[in-house]
Amino acid sequence: MTQIKHNQLEEFLKPLIDKDLPQLFLLWGEKYLTDTKVDFIVSKLISKKERELSYTVFQGDDLLVTNIIEEISTFAVFLDKKVVFAKDIIFSKEELKRLSDFLNNGISENNFLILSCSKVDKRSVFFKMAKEKGLAVDCTIPLGLSKRDIDEQTQFLRNEMKAILQENRKVIEEKAFINLVDLTGFDPDTFKDNLEKLVSYIGENKRINVEDVSQLIKRTKINPIFDFTNAFSDKNIKKSISLLSSLLNSNFHVLQILKALSNHIRKIFAAKCFIETSNEKNQKLWTKGQDFNQFSNYVIPEIKNADNDLMIELESWQGSTSDFFLASKSKSTYPEYQIFKKSDNFSLTELENIIIELGELDNKFKSTSQDEHILIKDFIFRTLS
Repeated sequence: MTQIKHNQLEEFLKPLIDKDLPQLFLLWGEKYLTDTKVDFIVSKLISKKERELSYTVFQGDDLLVTNIIEEISTFAVFLDKKVVFAKDIIFSKEELKRLSDFLNNGISENNFLILSCSKVDKRSVFFKMAKEKGLAVDCTIPLGLSKRDIDEQTQFLRNEMKAILQENRKVIEEKAFINLVDLTGFDPDTFKDNLEKLVSYIGENKRINVEDVSQLIKRTKINPIFDFTNAFSDKNIKKSISLLSSLLNSNFHVLQILKALSNHIRKIFAAKCFIETSNEKNQKLWTKGQDFNQFSNYVIPEIKNADNDLMIELESWQGSTSDFFLASKSKSTYPEYQIFKKSDNFSLTELENIIIELGELDNKFKSTSQDEHILIKDFIFRTLS
């Protein structure tokens, strides 16, 4: 049939009548998106009342090609339609070939098969078959570092937020949205949960503000990645490589790791620029070895003034992110203190070069067939040696 992006699914299926609906759906990419789009597809195929009798889900230990073929080969006993959903498939080439050979012969009339997975090989016979025989739905969201990638991530979260807020007749301040994204990272499930908590938290109030986010939402960004970025900014090569290997072995995507490192380095770079600018003005706000009380009393007020000036300039930017700001929205100023301490480990030129190299590394991951793990480890050795 065809291949479409996730945001085209509703428009594509809406005008189709039953006899024109695809009998095979393949969705891959962001799990939050695949689950959401599968729910929509199922609702299009059968009603909620019909699901108990004509809807089967295979996942975990039950996720076998044999089970899928057997189930999709039989007719619904009590209803006209039957829907089978194989969730988060991870099959070998041999298993995919067996499933592909079966599906090539066609699915019984009024039976529908939905398959979801994290990624697909678009060169494979299985993918080409799925696209030809059914509807292939790309649910990927780029995890890269380019402005285009970050804008797409931010816009996706904005769209999810808009639907939830409209349903509850609420609005959110732009700065509160930025803070919420900063606290959760690009984690659609957590973002949605936190937004729903905020909607409940403000009660009869119509507007979610920065104070609401600060009081209710705790930082949920992945701690292992946080440990890795800290080891890197401490210039600890051995620990950085060890933590990186642990992340990769735990199936963290290399682009996700690269993005977290880039955001961390940009924070340090912003701190270094602030220090250099204040030094040029003979203010000398930050000195190496400065204690926390001095930082809180003398540096933080100037940081907040600088952030407020920047916020005025960015008010109209729909894609603005908190990476521009030095001060967090929490009551504690200790995270900023740590960033300033880490800035002492680098010169401004070093940080500029690291940011450039991270961008080049991002491009290599997307445009070459070189081993991503080797590339990022080589970058760490070269940068921190």
